[in-house]
Amino acid sequence: MDSRADRVSTTVTRIGLVVVLIWIGSIKSLDYEDEGIVPFVANGPLMGFF
Repeated sequence: MDSRADRVSTTVTRIGLVVVLIWIGSIKSLDYEDEGIVPFVANGPLMGFF
């Protein structure tokens, strides 16, 4: 019984990890991230040096 629960929990964890990685990868390819980071880069203290 314990080994079945371990297998199910491992499978659910792996599926969750894959979903999150696909989600992050899809956001990287959209304009959403580009537009969202512009204020941080434009007004950031490190960018003042450049």
